[in-house]
Amino acid sequence: MHYQKHNSRGRNGSGAHVSILCAILPLLAAAPLTAAQSLDAGDVVIRHGLAGEIETGAQAEGGPEWGRRVFPGRLDLGQFANLADDPGFDSFSGAFPSGSVIGLDILAGLRLWDGDDFDSIDPEYAMSVTKGSLVITTPAADERVPGFGFGSADANGRFHHHVRFFLDPFDAVTDVPGLWMLTLELWSTNAAVLPSEPVYLVFASGSEAVEQQADAIAWVESHLVGGPCSPADLAEPEGILDLADITAFASAFLVQDAAADLAEPFGVFDLSDITAFVAAFAAGCP
Repeated sequence: MHYQKHNSRGRNGSGAHVSILCAILPLLAAAPLTAAQSLDAGDVVIRHGLAGEIETGAQAEGGPEWGRRVFPGRLDLGQFANLADDPGFDSFSGAFPSGSVIGLDILAGLRLWDGDDFDSIDPEYAMSVTKGSLVITTPAADERVPGFGFGSADANGRFHHHVRFFLDPFDAVTDVPGLWMLTLELWSTNAAVLPSEPVYLVFASGSEAVEQQADAIAWVESHLVGGPCSPADLAEPEGILDLADITAFASAFLVQDAAADLAEPFGVFDLSDITAFVAAFAAGCP
């Protein structure tokens, strides 16, 4: 996907938009603050996005990188071979309606990395996803497999739950080397929370696969995933920073939506988030 950079998005051409931001700063600064929170390392970060969908992000030093939909996993690090409990799914408080259940469906067959791409479904192995007695397994062809709810948001609106992934047929003793791509969709029982875009988990097993995992993830991001061009690109059309993004940020900040939580300390909505948005907006789309 190619992104368009508006001629007035550079540092020297963003004065009008920064003026608009300055005009809304007193209103934004009046919003109440929340306590900072930490996330479980390595988990997929999720929130109720501005468009109403479940949005995913990757943890990074500067905070969640929202819009990321490809995440690594390992099948060779646990007590048993060919099995993983990570990544889990974690959010900040207030990300979802309290008590709402989040579930997952499988969207396609289990793809096997051949050194260049994930074009082929693994002819030998499937992958099962389980929580307690609930289990679903990747199909032999690309089709949706309805799944199950695997957790609910707590009283503070935080969701943090894990499922288990394993190769099927399952061998708990001997690691099967390889790289696989599992395609999921997240959904909620709350009608106001729309399903996610496809989420891709790239599982590695064995030293050779681990060495190729970054290349495999890059292939998925390049061939299967698009996304916003900047942390300030919060509204459609993607790839263009305009008044719609400013309005989206202001709206999110005032209701303490995670979409406006752009800077440390995360979980707190304050001037640092406003400053981060202004800087990202002024820098424009690459």
